[in-house]
Amino acid sequence: MRKKKEKFETCRHAQEVGTIAVYVFPGCRNATMIKGTLVSSKERCRKCEFWEGKNEKEALE
Repeated sequence: MRKKKEKFETCRHAQEVGTIAVYVFPGCRNATMIKGTLVSSKERCRKCEFWEGKNEKEALE
């Protein structure tokens, strides 16, 4: 059985997923600059509207 991926793992802005933060590409609406690096919290990414599969889920509803 395949494990369901978290939204922050499939977001088109996600570059790398850390323990607490998600390193993101420029263009992420939830991004914050910390020491010269764009990051977002996993919690903010869970609420993001740009994750992969969103359109598939909406099509099923």
